[in-house]
Amino acid sequence: MKKLLAMIAIGLIAVTYSCNPVAEMASPEDISVANGRLRFRDFDHLQQVASALRQHQTKAELDAWEKKFSGFTSMRTAFERLSVSEEDIETIGKAQSEKGYESLLRLDGEQGNLEASRLIDSEILATLFNGEGIVLFGNDAFKYGRGQVYVLRNFAESKLQNLNAADEIVVL
Repeated sequence: MKKLLAMIAIGLIAVTYSCNPVAEMASPEDISVANGRLRFRDFDHLQQVASALRQHQTKAELDAWEKKFSGFTSMRTAFERLSVSEEDIETIGKAQSEKGYESLLRLDGEQGNLEASRLIDSEILATLFNGEGIVLFGNDAFKYGRGQVYVLRNFAESKLQNLNAADEIVVL
C-alpha cells in the first residue's frame, strides 16, 4: 500500500510540473533589466539560470521566459526580427564589414555566396545576451564580440567605447 501511495504521489508531482513547464524555469525575481540588458546577482546565478533554461529549449518556452522582462530584447529575438535582404548581405560582403550589425550577426561563406547568421549560435546564450551582445552579472559584464568574449570587470558604459584600453577587461 505504501508503495502504491508513493507511486501516486510521484505521478502527481510529475503531472503537476509537466503541465506548466515555463513556470518552473528560472524565476525572474532575482533578475533585473538595466539599459535593455539582463542583470544577474552574480556569475553563479547566471550559470544557474542558463542551466534551467537548457531544460526548456523550445522557441515558445524561451519566448515566454524572455517576455517576463520588460525592456529587454534578447539577441535571439533581435536576430529573428532583423530584416537583412540579399542586397544588404551583398553590400555588407563587398565592404567586408558588418558595420551596424557587428554585435548581432556574422557573415559566413564566400563572396557571392554569403549567409547571415546570428553571432551566438546557442539558443540559450542568445536568449540571455541582448542585441548588443551584453549580459550583466554582479558588477561585471560579458560582451560577446566577433570570436571573443570580453569580461568587463566593474562594468561601466564607458568601457564599451574602447574595449581594448581598460585594464579590467579580460578576453576569453
